Amino acid sequence: MLKMHGCKIIQIFFIICLTLDLNSCYQKPDFTNQQAGNKGNILIWHSFTNNDAQVFESILNEYRTIHPNLRLVSEYVSEKNMSSQFAEQSQSGFGPDLAIIWYSHIYELSQKSIIIELDSKSINLSQYLPVTLNHIKLNNKIYALPFSIDVQVLCYDKNKIKNPAKTWSEIVQQTKTGIKVGITSDFISSFWGVGSMGGKLLDKQGNLEFPKLAWSQWLGILQKANIEPHTILSEEKELLRNAFIKGELDYYTCESIEISELKNKLPKNNLGVTVLPGENSQTAKPLIDTEVIVLNKASSLKQQQLALQIANFLTNHEQQEKFAVQAESQIPTNIESQVDYRLSPIQAILLKQAQEGVSIPLDIISKTKGRITKRGNELYHQVLAGEITADEAADEMNKLVNLINQENRANK
Repeated sequence: MLKMHGCKIIQIFFIICLTLDLNSCYQKPDFTNQQAGNKGNILIWHSFTNNDAQVFESILNEYRTIHPNLRLVSEYVSEKNMSSQFAEQSQSGFGPDLAIIWYSHIYELSQKSIIIELDSKSINLSQYLPVTLNHIKLNNKIYALPFSIDVQVLCYDKNKIKNPAKTWSEIVQQTKTGIKVGITSDFISSFWGVGSMGGKLLDKQGNLEFPKLAWSQWLGILQKANIEPHTILSEEKELLRNAFIKGELDYYTCESIEISELKNKLPKNNLGVTVLPGENSQTAKPLIDTEVIVLNKASSLKQQQLALQIANFLTNHEQQEKFAVQAESQIPTNIESQVDYRLSPIQAILLKQAQEGVSIPLDIISKTKGRITKRGNELYHQVLAGEITADEAADEMNKLVNLINQENRANK
């Protein structure tokens, strides 16, 4: 009788789970009191290429050596297709156990109930740089571990440039002597210059505010630069990167994740890296992006436990140091990582720029739903084309941000 009664309870619970939203029956895995052991099969997806991929694989090989009974398979998936393929396969019960993705995809994947919510008791958040923590949390829930930071910097040809510019005014003066500059140009990619005008995108409480005056001033500067023969503004990052590699550009506003490829394709020791130019004692403030580690909800509990163990290994300070030093294009997220910047000067620049960067919380990204970026791009191009003034564009953006803030306050 007891056995039959137990079976009925299980059947009733199962029916309830099918009737209600399945998420309501899902409990985030408790990793604190369970050990996954060292046996199993784990599939990892990443989008690293060139030297970055080799260094990442060497880190995985170290883990394989420590855990010889664990079959660890890593697969390259392009950054462009990572999120969509992850969602498609996970919804069919497959996909990677662990994936390294850009933090902006967390909102979409969490809404589709594809990635697991991590228990704060099973991870040590204090070991990560504070700037990365608002890239892994959504509505006070933790969905990822921060793995690597990406930030814009200024790449230059050391054969052409002996003293890289520190300010935008110096850039302008150098272009008059024939120096050519390539700037990745859209609302997000060019936003770093707003900091040079003293503007901020977040207030002291971390709330969204629009730097109306600073953006207007920076747009005016870019509008003038756009008509200069030695300054190229383009959204085609690949076009600018190839032109820089061919020696057709002397400056290029690159991203830290591109450095590995640039070093590989440029003549040896030709690549110089410095911080983006400021102005009037103000520093450039590029937007920071973070690659994060997420776990697949379609994986079994054991697979999730094994994947979390690997994630903790990949983000410990030893492996973060190795990735940063050997790849030279990765910025560690572990606050305990120690890098000798005398031996790794590029890393010194990347860290310095990251410290000046702006980290947009995932909560804000989820609430704006791409409206700011979309409208910002439209107004940005209208200003460069001369259809509207920079002040008019700034007024429109300010109205949109105020509207979004009002909507968010009303929904609380």
